[in-house]
Amino acid sequence: MMTIRTFLRSGDGVFQPVGQCQVPPPDPDYIEGALEITIDGVEIIGKPEWDYVDQLWAYLATMVGQLRASGEATTYLPDQPIELSLTASDGLVRVASLVGGQVRAGLVDEVEFLATVRAEGRAAFTELTRLAAVNAASYRLSLADLAD
Repeated sequence: MMTIRTFLRSGDGVFQPVGQCQVPPPDPDYIEGALEITIDGVEIIGKPEWDYVDQLWAYLATMVGQLRASGEATTYLPDQPIELSLTASDGLVRVASLVGGQVRAGLVDEVEFLATVRAEGRAAFTELTRLAAVNAASYRLSLADLAD
C-alpha cells in the first residue's frame, strides 16, 4: 500500500496538511513543506526531508512521464542533496530515496503507484493554487504531466 501526504511548513517549523492551511505561504516562489511518501510502512521521504513542496510535486509529476516513457526516472529534491528514483519492472514500481547515504525503498503495483501520485498530486496542486494563485499557470503545467 502506498500513501502520499502533502504538508506546508509554517515559519515556526510546524507542518500542517495542505488542505487545512488557511494562510498563504509568505513567499509563493519558495513554499516550504514536505511530502510523506510511504510504501508498506516504509517512509521513503517525509517531514525531516522538507523542501520546496510545490517544486517537489512538479518534479514528481515530471517523473511520472519519464517513468512511462523509459521505465525509470531520477531527480533530486529542489534544495537538498536527496535523490528520489523510480524504476518500473514487471508491473511494479520501485520508489527509492537516498538520504545521507542510506537507501529507503519500497515496491508498489504500477497501477496503484500511478493512481496514488495522480490523485494526491491533483489534490495538492488544487490546494496550492488556492493558497498561491500567482503560481496557477505553472501548477496547470504540472497537472498536465499527471494526466492519464
